[in-house]
Amino acid sequence: MDSSFLEPYIQAIDAYFEGPLRRLIQSLGPPELTEPALYSLLAGGKRIRPVLCLISAGYRPSENFDPFHLNPDEKRLFAHAAALECIHCYSLIHDDLPSMDDDDLRRGRPSNHKQFTEWAAILAGDALNTLAFYLTNQDRDATSTQNSQILSRCALRMVSGQYLDLSAEKGSFLAERKSFFEPHTDDEKMQLLETIHLEKTAAMIEAAVSMGAVLQGLPNHRSYAEFGRNLGLLFQMVDDILDETQDSTTLGKTAGKDRKSGKLTLVSLLGVEEARNRISKERERLEERLEHLPVAHGVRQNPVPLLRSVIEYLVDRKN
Repeated sequence: MDSSFLEPYIQAIDAYFEGPLRRLIQSLGPPELTEPALYSLLAGGKRIRPVLCLISAGYRPSENFDPFHLNPDEKRLFAHAAALECIHCYSLIHDDLPSMDDDDLRRGRPSNHKQFTEWAAILAGDALNTLAFYLTNQDRDATSTQNSQILSRCALRMVSGQYLDLSAEKGSFLAERKSFFEPHTDDEKMQLLETIHLEKTAAMIEAAVSMGAVLQGLPNHRSYAEFGRNLGLLFQMVDDILDETQDSTTLGKTAGKDRKSGKLTLVSLLGVEEARNRISKERERLEERLEHLPVAHGVRQNPVPLLRSVIEYLVDRKN
């Protein structure tokens, strides 16, 4: 899948991050805190969450996009999109810590705690988490309130999913939860896996699409939320296959780590080929959902065709 349709969005997001957002972060604390935060935030990546927010809002950056000369609507759009990436980056910083997934590589370079120190990485993640809600609350109106609630609710679900994932992997859980974390049948294992995926990964994809729908001006974002939730499941399904089939250089993180740690994944349950069949079925369901997404009158860009391209991109991606 040609991903060139994403380039205007990624370039605009990166320009905003390198410009106004960098200045804002540098004004909020000493360099001992802001440098580790910026190290992860400006490390590139797919930017899929802020991109999805902008696409779902019906926005398309102009060819002469200037992050320092945005109109009020654009300022809000990019602040809310940036909030999503702040939450995502904080989660990656903490995810890589020795006490969690213990990974030394992220986006092709040393993880935050390896580049700086463990305590600096923890505080950088804390700062990005807090900054996200500063960004969504600047306008103090109904749209900001609604998106702050969506973001907080989905971020809490993400944390819950990480807790479930680590509990299942490390065998550390409450005694009364033994039957949930030590499933015996394949159906029970799939139920646990889908619960983890819905919370850890899909929640923030759902947030991105939902927040975009709110910014588009739609009175009800539920159909977008459902689409985003299933798109997040598709994203994680592909991730499980990539961890098994790609090398560390391509992935930008340690490959094969799920298998070595004995983590429950779609591939460990079904094998690569059946996992790919599941992805094909999920893709069909997503494309059907697209037909029912409403579009507000007067948006700059109809999000439906671009969201269809996003589905294709996520299925075909290599990292």
